[in-house]
Amino acid sequence: MTSTLPLCPKCNARLLPDAAGDKLWCQFCGTDCDDPAALKALETHRTTRAEEKTAYHPPSRDWDMDPDLREGLDDAWDSIQRHDPKSARFTLRYM
Repeated sequence: MTSTLPLCPKCNARLLPDAAGDKLWCQFCGTDCDDPAALKALETHRTTRAEEKTAYHPPSRDWDMDPDLREGLDDAWDSIQRHDPKSARFTLRYM
């Protein structure tokens, strides 16, 4: 069960948790969303993501990989699974 974060009201890209983790933001236009619906979607995403990470078993994994690189690859893979190639491409390009 993958949680789906809402789309940006300005550019229609997928919103992501910001660096502090207290609101959603758009990586393309910079829009911040901290309204009650966005915060509820963020909490649902965190809960679902934590459950998925415990059940995630990739076909192969370099265990010596830098944790930040692994997190970026996981985020890109999640975007691909949500049929959101725009966010996956952005994540892979700037990690």
